[in-house]
Amino acid sequence: MRVLLVKASTLTIGMAAVSLTTLGMAQAQEFAPGVNCAGLSCTNDSDEPYVVSGVTYFLTNPANTPAMPGQPPAAPTSYTNAMSVVVNPHSTMTLNPICRGGDSMTGAAITGAAPGSALPPSGSGG
Repeated sequence: MRVLLVKASTLTIGMAAVSLTTLGMAQAQEFAPGVNCAGLSCTNDSDEPYVVSGVTYFLTNPANTPAMPGQPPAAPTSYTNAMSVVVNPHSTMTLNPICRGGDSMTGAAITGAAPGSALPPSGSGG
């Protein structure tokens, strides 16, 4: 399995797309014939659409603040969110991680690319 890992450092407020600050420049890696990704940006030079998928890593309550006054702070915990984007033929798209308000993104990884025609029908549990 090919995985392209991107380390990031950011903090957001509210439900918003995360702006990445990468540590180092990632080189492009091919995930499917004609589908190359560098960081979270993928270029599809093939003649069919591809769905590029990935995962983002987060840390809850990075400031270690109490949820309510007078309560002890909750320990920071980690969690992941899946993300995906359709990259149409001969175009470039960027995966946009979504972070819960106040949480910190600690990294992201592109985990694969599949032809659009290989996806299960919408609404299926596949």
